[in-house]
This record gives sequence, C-alpha cells and structure tokens, in this order.
Amino acid sequence: GAQFLNDLAAAADGTVYVSDSTTLKIYQVRSGKASVFVEGGDVVEQPNGLLVDGGRLILGSVGPAPQPGQAPGPGRGQGPPPSGHLFAFDLRTKARTMLTAEPVGGIDGIELDGKGGLLVTDVIGQRLLQVAPSGTAAASCWRTAASTARASPWVTLITVSRAPNAPARP
Repeated sequence: GAQFLNDLAAAADGTVYVSDSTTLKIYQVRSGKASVFVEGGDVVEQPNGLLVDGGRLILGSVGPAPQPGQAPGPGRGQGPPPSGHLFAFDLRTKARTMLTAEPVGGIDGIELDGKGGLLVTDVIGQRLLQVAPSGTAAASCWRTAASTARASPWVTLITVSRAPNAPARP
C-alpha cells in the first residue's frame, strides 16, 4: 500500500492523482476507488509535485529513485543541487513525455506561469524557478538567502522584491 503520500492534483472529471514518494507510484482516485496510474523509478523517478493541465498530468520529481539501502540525502539547503525532472503523462494513454532534459531541482509545487511555461519550487534548493515552454529553467524568481551560494549553472538568478508599480504592503 501507500507509504508516503506527498502531493495531489484534481482533474476536471473529479479524478484525484496522488504521488507516493516512497513506493514510486502515482495513484488515481476515481469514484472513491484508488488504483495505480503509473509506477516505477524508471518511469516516475522519486515522484513529488503534481499538476493537472488539461489532458495531462505534470509530475515533478525530487530526483532519481533511491536504490534499496541508500541513505537519505543531506536535507534541505545542503549538498549538491537535487536532480529532479519534470514529466507529463497523457491522462488517457499514460504516455510519458520528458519536459526537462536537464535536472531542475527537488521539485515540489508546480503551477502554470500564464506564458506557456511553469513555475516550480525546488524544495531542497530553496528556490522558485520558472521553466520555459522549451523545458529549460530560465530564471529563478526568488530564492532564500541560504541557497544563494549554490546557484545551478543553467539558472539565471533574478531577485524580485515586488513588481514595479505594485503598491507596498501595509
């Protein structure tokens, strides 16, 4: 059964998709019944963040699936950047498409950016990344001070305090 349910996303038809980071599965819950949608470290890596976008399920992984007996990683903000990718699964056929050829980070939250790309959080690298429609992590919109020293070579860092002409918070 499930061991570490992590994220969930709902489709327009009411189906709920749930990632299990330990068993390396994505479940679907439809009409109160759970079943495995896709599974296996070679298919989902170590699954984490989910987003339903029309007819596809977008999955962000933390990185490759751990090998049996492998010690856990160093933890948030420590060690080398995680090596997770973004994938899309067709909700009907389950066909997988890799959205990012290069590692992006320890992906957790995923949202559409309104420009054809995605905004994703790198929970281990402590950063918010913008992923272009081409699949490249084009910009870091925000990152914590602790993670600034560990910039990934494929990410351009931009510090944003507030949008131009935006009213200051009271």
